[in-house]
Amino acid sequence: MKEVVLLRVCRGMNDSGSFNAPEINVETGEAEIIDCKNVTTTPDGRVETTPGYATIVTPADPILAISAGDKFLVQTEGTLSKLLGTTLTTLDSSTALENTAAFVNTLIDTRFNLPDGSKYKIKNGVDTITELGVGQYSGPPTSITYYGMPVFTSAFVHNSKLYAAYGSFLQYSSGYGYDLWNLADDFIPCYKTIWQAGAIPGCVVTTHSDGIIVYSGSGPANFAKRFYPCPVINRTLWSGLVSRVIGHLHVFLAENGLYIVTPDGQVKNLTEESMDNIKALNTSYTATTMADGKYIAYGNNTAIDYSFKTKAFMKRDANGIIATTLKDGIPFFASASKVLSLDETNFSHESSITLPFSDLSAPQAKRFHCLYLTGEFKGALTITVSNQRGDSVSVDAPKLGLVHQYRVNGISPCIGTNLSVKIKCKSGYMRIEELRGVYIPTAGR
Repeated sequence: MKEVVLLRVCRGMNDSGSFNAPEINVETGEAEIIDCKNVTTTPDGRVETTPGYATIVTPADPILAISAGDKFLVQTEGTLSKLLGTTLTTLDSSTALENTAAFVNTLIDTRFNLPDGSKYKIKNGVDTITELGVGQYSGPPTSITYYGMPVFTSAFVHNSKLYAAYGSFLQYSSGYGYDLWNLADDFIPCYKTIWQAGAIPGCVVTTHSDGIIVYSGSGPANFAKRFYPCPVINRTLWSGLVSRVIGHLHVFLAENGLYIVTPDGQVKNLTEESMDNIKALNTSYTATTMADGKYIAYGNNTAIDYSFKTKAFMKRDANGIIATTLKDGIPFFASASKVLSLDETNFSHESSITLPFSDLSAPQAKRFHCLYLTGEFKGALTITVSNQRGDSVSVDAPKLGLVHQYRVNGISPCIGTNLSVKIKCKSGYMRIEELRGVYIPTAGR
């Protein structure tokens, strides 16, 4: 018999081919995984269940969008409301609001436009909605004709200017206010339709069907423009503060990995050796957010969780999330029927982790004599051992609570050269500190 450490530090998912196949270091317990559900990594690399959600409010009509600037706005079909605590107060109702609005929050107001071309703003500190118009010019004499803010699909503030992306143009306001736009001259042409756009200190990024454009610099007068080809996935761009230690980044998904753009304009694929099939996880994406140093992208099937602390790529349920926003650095979410927040006490969902098929550094047939679990398990468990021929054996364990090297028996019948272990918690919190196994070389294959 020989004892091995199957899991102590999780390095995240690996779905790559044989050249970069997922691995287990049976001496240190550093392991990549091949599948998971509703788990993430702690700062020290342990695996734990992700929290669920708490319902803040359930509007009468389906939710289309949420946006949190000076005030928390909720757009439902036909209505725009302000959310304070758990109370919704209607600000406006119209047929135009039956279609999803695009929002942008500035230091002085919140602006939004609708698919019919109508544009509005709500000044900070008041609840009155006014139409966007042309501002009052107060500079030196000029022959320039100024207009109000144009229609946008994405918008952001970068230094002193407000930028609006629409079609294949990135337009920007004058230096005299957000309501003065020289549409004839103050624009940056892009060769293809802009999917999304965002800014962090140092650079702006626009995403397109075949790559991204990085604009490094403080503004249009000194932007250095560079195109970076990559298979971007639409609606996965997130631009902002990751953490105080890491600072600001642009983050987005592509079909071949998770990318970042740093403030100096450097583009990096952080998962090029581990994630090759991101496209297979979802056919579309709806929203992204940053929570506790983790980038989360919500798709139609699952949500992708990447920790900048542990560099681990994990998965959690998408829960029908269609929109996200940050209020004072705290993430909020919307499904089609509810406004939600994370609930650190809600672990009523299933969670699981699956280790890769491994020969455990012994290239002969073997079977596990037993496993030893260390951690906290507040829900009933199912532990499954499988071989690569499709054989498997499962055993159940009760709610264990805090345990140190709890022995799991009954898994011996599964024999193979390469074995995999899956731990599933049906409901309740799970934290795996360590998983050890004792195996016996066995005749077979």
